[in-house]
Amino acid sequence: MPQNPPELKQLLASWSKAFTDSLPPFSAFSTQTRVDVSSISGNATELQELAGHEMQLYRSWGRNGRVSGYPAERNFPNDHDDVLDVSNNITPQAMPERGVFGLPHNYFFSSQIPSVKVDIAPKEASRNRRASPLLIHIHRFPNGSHCLVQLLLPATFLPEGEKIEFKPKPGRAVDIPFTQTQINWDTLHQYLDRFSQRERVL
Repeated sequence: MPQNPPELKQLLASWSKAFTDSLPPFSAFSTQTRVDVSSISGNATELQELAGHEMQLYRSWGRNGRVSGYPAERNFPNDHDDVLDVSNNITPQAMPERGVFGLPHNYFFSSQIPSVKVDIAPKEASRNRRASPLLIHIHRFPNGSHCLVQLLLPATFLPEGEKIEFKPKPGRAVDIPFTQTQINWDTLHQYLDRFSQRERVL
């Protein structure tokens, strides 16, 4: 059991010797895996709030130009505009970029009158979810200190040709075929790069 952050980093780095170079067909370690120690603190709540703050600022469109009191970054304008178009019976060309965080991926447009909700998920009833490839863990050491560990597991996101359904309320549901080219892993790497104290250990 690692007793401190350096020992944890050493343990994680040692795992890479047995990894495959190819993209796994399901969530598993490979040479494309990334593990970051994003921050270290004596306070676990502080780390939890840091992860939530960065996630929200990075992903959210915001309301009236603000996200939880901070200026909205609006990093994904195409996601916002393309999904809103679905409510006007315009079929999208691809899954939203932020879908790489996992599905379902839902939208609520409170600025529209009436308000619009769009749910996005795999259409196949037996697998209408896709777990996030990003895992976030706050690790506590025996001395009471904590670190924020974030794990990215790139893998085949969905079967090729799987139908992705967009269900606007109000509006008519549409679906599009999924292709692996719709997944941009850099979207998740850019989120991980936001942490100024980060250290990539794998």
